[in-house]
Amino acid sequence: MEDVPPAKQSDYLSSLLTPLCQQVEALLQNAKVLTPEEAPKKFANIQQIIVVINSLIKGFSERLVTASRLAIGLMFKQVTSFVHCMVDTLGASVFPNLPKALEQLLVDSEV
Repeated sequence: MEDVPPAKQSDYLSSLLTPLCQQVEALLQNAKVLTPEEAPKKFANIQQIIVVINSLIKGFSERLVTASRLAIGLMFKQVTSFVHCMVDTLGASVFPNLPKALEQLLVDSEV
């Protein structure tokens, strides 16, 4: 990636992250009207998207995104904030399920 200009790197990363965030937003907006049969599939899609975002973020060192590629760092900060807002939206109802969900996300992200 070092031979790719920083602006092009930002464009490439944006073209990956933006559709992923849009997919999560669309899935969450439609979550209220899901049937019990549809819900597990949609929630699994959201989980897969979060794993993909997590994998993308792990591909960049903290020094790179905070020192030499600030535009990329800003994108990751926005995506991280987006994921945090998603969790905040779920509220306290998520707490009983959080340990199991995090455990599964960690297992999935290590595969």
